[in-house]
Amino acid sequence: VLLKMTDLCLERGRCYGFVGQNGVGKTTLLTRIAAKDIDGIPQSLKVYYVAHEELSESNETVVEFMKRQVPSGVGEDESVSALSTVGFTAAMRNSGCSDLSGGWRMKLAIARSLMWKPELLLLDEPTNHLDIAAIQWLETELKGTRKAFVLISHDRRFLEELTRATLWIDRGAVRRQEQGFRGFEDWRDKIWAEEDDARHKLDRKIKSEAK
Repeated sequence: VLLKMTDLCLERGRCYGFVGQNGVGKTTLLTRIAAKDIDGIPQSLKVYYVAHEELSESNETVVEFMKRQVPSGVGEDESVSALSTVGFTAAMRNSGCSDLSGGWRMKLAIARSLMWKPELLLLDEPTNHLDIAAIQWLETELKGTRKAFVLISHDRRFLEELTRATLWIDRGAVRRQEQGFRGFEDWRDKIWAEEDDARHKLDRKIKSEAK
């Protein structure tokens, strides 16, 4: 077990899909986990939140950006190795971050995460602005990792291919199912039907007792 909170337990080596309607707090919960400001998250846990939007405003080259991101104890050669792992050629390493496409910015964010060796990887809409080839690349990379990771995405196929457990944020509570997103809608509809049935039974009881 990596972390355990009242309504949320994340385990090593599993991909969790965070699902729920827009505005329920999926991203907020992810950022709070990343900041470790929720009771139950050990400060020693290595968490990495993959975000690449800020790279579009950077005036640095890819190499300069990575040098600035190198954690203590990691050599510059490991930074270059991480870039090579995700496909950056020698020429591309001298490109400006702001000139990169959405797909390459995501690859740069993944390369940065490799240097930090996180135990828990947090991914918020990682396929946004990616082309099909980049999405396939990311999917392959994530399938091959032994890390635990949490995924928020509107890409149904991406969720179905990767997730092995589902955390549904619903009306302020986190519900958990030990199945991936493929089984989410049947599970959700069953819960809603059971809740409707319970409400109808309660209404009938109240009406009966009021007579």
